[in-house]
Amino acid sequence: MRRFANALKIVLVVFVIGLCADLRSIPPETCTAQAGCPEPAVGGWQNYPDGLYWVFQFVGTNRWAGLDRTPVLPKMYAGYPAPSQPNTQPYVPCILLEAIGYTESTGWKQFNADYGGYGETVISSDCGYGIMQITSNMDGSDPGFSPSRVAGEDIYNIGTGAYFLIKKWNYYPNSVGNNNPYVVEDWYFAVWAYNSFSLANNPNNPTFDPGRSTWRCGQDPNQDRRYWPYQELIWGCAANPPSYQGTPFWQAVPLTLPPRYLFPYPYDAPIHIDDPQPTHGSCSMVFLPLILR
Repeated sequence: MRRFANALKIVLVVFVIGLCADLRSIPPETCTAQAGCPEPAVGGWQNYPDGLYWVFQFVGTNRWAGLDRTPVLPKMYAGYPAPSQPNTQPYVPCILLEAIGYTESTGWKQFNADYGGYGETVISSDCGYGIMQITSNMDGSDPGFSPSRVAGEDIYNIGTGAYFLIKKWNYYPNSVGNNNPYVVEDWYFAVWAYNSFSLANNPNNPTFDPGRSTWRCGQDPNQDRRYWPYQELIWGCAANPPSYQGTPFWQAVPLTLPPRYLFPYPYDAPIHIDDPQPTHGSCSMVFLPLILR
């Protein structure tokens, strides 16, 4: 798959006193966090989609382990029934990170700037930060990650999204199939929980049209994302990647949704469901174990 012309550009984050006023011709006080948000915005360079594509690949496959580019990703429970202790090295399907990042910040925007330009951290009205719109524990209450780096570094921000997805995977007892992190469909409950593991995202919530079509990731002006549960937004984006300058942000993956009848409303989600068929893998990068290199 063809990548964008500026492949492999790595984010350059600029820490300069008075950066906001210098770069955007706006008062320095706008560099502070929005009212009530715990972390101030940071000035930085907005990476191009081609550079960020490779960041998602490296983060999903945990290729920066031990290099302090991302939070330390925890080991994972894998297998059904689940073992008593986490037994699998961290891995998050790249297609999920890519689709979540686009759903959370259209265009994979860490900063309020055009690609190749400078701006301040994207901070939403509910204090979500950057590409992955990190909201939880941005007050520093989770020692597993640095809130200031979430605000100021796109790589670290994406890594923190992976960190929280794994925490959702590990925390909730609900599972799909063999609870295999390398099967994208097995992440259905973790993706649901990334937004809110509540009835608000139950696919049979009467808020949603029971005859709804597949979400086309914002490319159909007749669709309103409010009328899809969060996990269906991600599945729809995975299958319908938007494009930048004629090139898709990612390669389409037509993920399979579980049947809706498995999620009666308003009852709790089932603890376990079978894999919907067909299932899919992810990440374009295949790495050999060290012993085989």
